[in-house]
Amino acid sequence: CAVAGQLFAGDVSKLQVHLAKPWQRASYELELPGEAVESLAIGRSFVAAFTEPLRLLRIFTTSLMPLAVLAMTGDIVCLVACEDLLLCVVQVPGQQVTRGSELCLEFQLYSVSRRERLASGYLPLSTGASLRWVGFSSEAQPLALDSAGELRALLLSGSQEPILSMAPGTWVPVAELEASGSLLWPVRAEAGVLHCAQLARLGDEPRSATGVIQRLVDVRYKLPFGLEAELPERVLRQEMLSAHLGLAMANDLLPAPARKAAREVAGPLRRGGSGSLNPTDDGRLALKLFEKLAKTGDLEQALDAATHLFGAGPKRARLLESARLQAKGFTREELAERLAALLEKARIAAPAKASEAGEDEDGAEDGEEDGEDEAEGDEASLQAKGNGLKRAAGEAPPGEQQSLRGRS
Repeated sequence: CAVAGQLFAGDVSKLQVHLAKPWQRASYELELPGEAVESLAIGRSFVAAFTEPLRLLRIFTTSLMPLAVLAMTGDIVCLVACEDLLLCVVQVPGQQVTRGSELCLEFQLYSVSRRERLASGYLPLSTGASLRWVGFSSEAQPLALDSAGELRALLLSGSQEPILSMAPGTWVPVAELEASGSLLWPVRAEAGVLHCAQLARLGDEPRSATGVIQRLVDVRYKLPFGLEAELPERVLRQEMLSAHLGLAMANDLLPAPARKAAREVAGPLRRGGSGSLNPTDDGRLALKLFEKLAKTGDLEQALDAATHLFGAGPKRARLLESARLQAKGFTREELAERLAALLEKARIAAPAKASEAGEDEDGAEDGEEDGEDEAEGDEASLQAKGNGLKRAAGEAPPGEQQSLRGRS
């Protein structure tokens, strides 16, 4: 655990870290003259502290060896960590709309071990609302809940699968709490469900007692597409959760219990089970949606489903072939012909993409050899270590990247 406080004598803050499994020392402490610690967060192998009056984000190892110091744009709102990820939310000074005093918040998401910023931008809020809660799901997905009861998730996948946003680092509305969620206290989120404690009165806090397990209220994710789009909503929600879980598993972002649970759930799902926690979505829901539309004669929407929701690569070709056979079985000959044309394009594109991937790997190997000849441990080496996450999360433009090595 980590604690911070102001010393009695002088304008000095003290930061203390107590280790659960110490090796050499059980605790460490550090004085910060002229600074006041406003917020603390603890990750897998780091401690982060936001200090005033200079608005500095300081990042240390658990033995309080400094890793980085960043100058932030505004006063701290909250600081949250999950394993290797650090999410910082600040209030942007001087940014208020003319129709009132709406908050203008900005977020930064960092991967500490990779020394890079994964996403940044404005944190969306409902009109006239304030930020009520920020946290991570068990799958390491950032979540934000505002006072209007709107829950949003940050998408990082950036894959070529059908996604809900045009770019990684975008917030998407995933649930709306009843009565603005005023009597619900968020406890945790996992597998597409936000678990909340029920409050007796407005303004109360949950009470915990030894040996008493409080019953939680489950708020399931549901994208705001309306009642008539129930099946498309399920397809897109499944894809969103699967893409993020696959990213988190591939880049070691999950806590140990969540990694084990994800593997246990992924196995049955591959064998035909059902659920929302699936890092290897096989497209069954998208094919089911196509089948329903084709059977009822909604041929244009059936073609749209096949065009936009069947993913990419071998999976896309397999689903298109299944859809083509279904269309012929329903005697939808024109639909079958259009699907055959899409299938032909998918089969042509798949080898080309595989060839491009091979060229990228060869280029990466050449780059690593050159890097070894030039210098060990330089900036290019740090970038190479993060290539897997960058490709999964989507490459940020050079102007938007930020190093944790003392730059903001």
